[in-house]
Amino acid sequence: ELLRGPLLYGIVFVLSTYLYWKEPTGVVALVTLCVGDGVAELIGRRFGRHRLPWNRQKTWQGSVAFFVASLAVCWFYINLAHDWRWFEGGAKDRLASLMVTTTVATLVESVSMNDYDNVTVFASAVAA
Repeated sequence: ELLRGPLLYGIVFVLSTYLYWKEPTGVVALVTLCVGDGVAELIGRRFGRHRLPWNRQKTWQGSVAFFVASLAVCWFYINLAHDWRWFEGGAKDRLASLMVTTTVATLVESVSMNDYDNVTVFASAVAA
């Protein structure tokens, strides 16, 4: 049970790299998983004082941190990948879809069970 989260994280990371190499979908989904989930954990544990009513294990502070960090770092990496000519259009062209994706992933992360959020966050970012 202790290794389930890291194992699923590794599987998701490898599959996403294989399936979405140099595509905006892959960049956004991986950044959302890696950055959003990690920052939510750190901020939620350190500063989390207000629990979410639908999931008492999560906090508003962690969820806001997830959203803000995901959006900011996705913006950076989408522009970087565009500069590297991986695909057309930078983050400015994708702002609406980035907002939708990070919102959906934030909501999914807020209801996910801890061991499976690596899969659900990534899948929701891809689906959005």
